[in-house]
Amino acid sequence: MVDRSASGQGLVAHLLVWVESRASAQHHTWVRLDRVSTNHRLRAYDEQRRYHPREQVTFGPDSTGHPVTRYEKPLP
Repeated sequence: MVDRSASGQGLVAHLLVWVESRASAQHHTWVRLDRVSTNHRLRAYDEQRRYHPREQVTFGPDSTGHPVTRYEKPLP
């Protein structure tokens, strides 16, 4: 999540680059993101950054959370 006052400053892009570089430096081969399934704008952004949707997860009938879509991206 990004505070609305920081919106539009490229923070998400910087965070994803940082996460990907850290994961790669630790010899991981994939990065995974969980996104609220109804956030279509953010999900489209992730797909533009070559993250691939893998599954949708719900947390049970008594859960107050929203379903999430899991995204994965292979690292070089």
